[in-house]
Amino acid sequence: MPKGTRSGKLKYDRNPRPYTQEEVRQIWQILEERGDTLAKLAVAIGEEAGLRLDEVANLRFGEVN
Repeated sequence: MPKGTRSGKLKYDRNPRPYTQEEVRQIWQILEERGDTLAKLAVAIGEEAGLRLDEVANLRFGEVN
């Protein structure tokens, strides 16, 4: 649940929960079955760079080196 801070920004009371190896395996299995190359690319970028979904979705070509 978000809490206000003195800076006016919201702070969330939850820690990131990385996927287990089994969950990652299942995600890749589903992606392989669907054959969606763009989705596989997005997941691979997020997995390698440790990005959140919205961060991957908002990436621009010039930001990748």
